[in-house]
Order: sequence, then C-alpha cells, then structure tokens
Amino acid sequence: MRKSLQFLFLCLSLSLLPGCEKVTLGNEGGEDGNASGSIPADPPSSGIDTLYSDVEPVEGSEVGVDQFLHQTIDVEVYVRGYIVGSCQRSIKNADFEAPFEGHTALLLADRRDEREKVVAIHLKTGAMRSALNLEDHPENQGKALRVRGKQGSYLGTVGMNEENITGEYELLE
Repeated sequence: MRKSLQFLFLCLSLSLLPGCEKVTLGNEGGEDGNASGSIPADPPSSGIDTLYSDVEPVEGSEVGVDQFLHQTIDVEVYVRGYIVGSCQRSIKNADFEAPFEGHTALLLADRRDEREKVVAIHLKTGAMRSALNLEDHPENQGKALRVRGKQGSYLGTVGMNEENITGEYELLE
C-alpha cells in the first residue's frame, strides 16, 4: 500500500512539472519585431485621443467624443472632436457630404472618417451658428472643434441641445 501511495505521489508531481515552464506571449523575436515577448503597444491613433478612465470629469474639463458618448457626465465640459457632418430634425437625417442641408446642428467625432460614433451639437443662434454651420461653411468639415456644455439628448442621440450648450466654442483647425 505504501509503495502505491509513493507511486501515486510521484505521478502527481510529474504531471504538475509542465505547468512550471516559461509562458511566451506573442512571437519572441518574430516577424512583429517584438523580441521581448511582451504585448506590443497599440499603434498611434489617427484621431483625437479617446482614452479615458472611470473618473468623472470635473467642471470645465475636456473630454473626447467617445467618453462623452459612453460615460454619464453631470457637469459642463468641453467636448473636443472633428466636425464630420450636419444634421436637422433627427440623427437619421445625418449628412456627411457636401452640399450640406441644415444650419442648426453639427456632428462631432473622434476621427475625421467616423460616421457612427458621433455627438450632435446644437448651434446657438448668432455668431456660433454663423461661423460653424456646414451649409454656409463646408470648409469646416474635418476641422477640430472644442465646445462647452452639458451632456443631454439632441436629435435622438447623445449631444448638447439648446438648453445645455453654453455657446462657448473654439475652432481649432
């Protein structure tokens, strides 16, 4: 009986040894040039940086479009994104190519070529609307915009409507 227990213990010990070998992540010295075996870094972003944490933005801080879409924000913030289109009455009427129709709303995104993850921004009557609307200024498409307001619903999507936009903005490019 004692020999059987020793044999069983030896078998169990030997079966656990392969679990102690080195684990390799990726290709060591492989085609991706990652000789360390570590996980490669993400490629550089072609758009506005969209990394964010679960920390709530504070009053007056700047957030990207992705964060504005996916995180509940209860304070006034600056949303920064690229002007990708215009819209009127509903997000279903989004217009991403000139000639643009409607001068009351813009669509912002983290990348110039984005068409799905967009924030609708109401253009307040006056200087803001005159300077930014794509119907009169199609050259604004693709430019970066920073606009201040509170998160709300506008045109059937997340955005800044006429009640929660301050009218403070900066055209960056």
